[in-house]
Amino acid sequence: MEIIFEDAHLIVVSKACGETVVFGRNLKEKPLNYLLSEKLGHCVYPVHRLDKETSGVCLFAKDPQTQRRLSSLFEARKIKKTYWALVSGKLEGQGSIDAPLKLFGSGRTGVSKEGKPSSTLYRALQSCQSASLLELSPLSGRRHQIRAHLYFIGHPILGDSLYGKSAIAAPRLMLHALKILIPESNWPSFESQIPEDFENLYRRILSQEI
Repeated sequence: MEIIFEDAHLIVVSKACGETVVFGRNLKEKPLNYLLSEKLGHCVYPVHRLDKETSGVCLFAKDPQTQRRLSSLFEARKIKKTYWALVSGKLEGQGSIDAPLKLFGSGRTGVSKEGKPSSTLYRALQSCQSASLLELSPLSGRRHQIRAHLYFIGHPILGDSLYGKSAIAAPRLMLHALKILIPESNWPSFESQIPEDFENLYRRILSQEI
């Protein structure tokens, strides 16, 4: 965990893959909200969630009022989120994945006529025959939305054992929350540096070493 911003109301961290945001079932290690509360000497409040396997920008409020304000902005889809993902197969150009998503009892999210409206914008940054590096912006906030949408269009994220497998081995889920922008606020744009394992893999793939 790396703290990338802090003021009187907000603390922003760069979450590493494998770290959890809050307590959950069968969790043995301390989650980030607990560790930050210990560090600061008072409670912090998670504003949004990242999957355990996902790295990147994660926001915590220092008081309930800030949590309620930011949570409402997330729910209203006013906060701009940017992710990078390394996916299987060649995908070029840009577009929108508009497919309703439903959470099933297995814990997986999938496209379903009974699901909630969901939309993810994507733009290919680099691509080769075996894989592509994408920039993604989820316009809705469904559980596992990016992972499920990319699986649906036939380009699962490398290292994602829950949503498709690839011939290319990856050390982890290749999904990184790169940037968060809170419009109409005095806060700057928050950005988390691309992890070394992520960068090393995409450079090897896109240079045709894999």
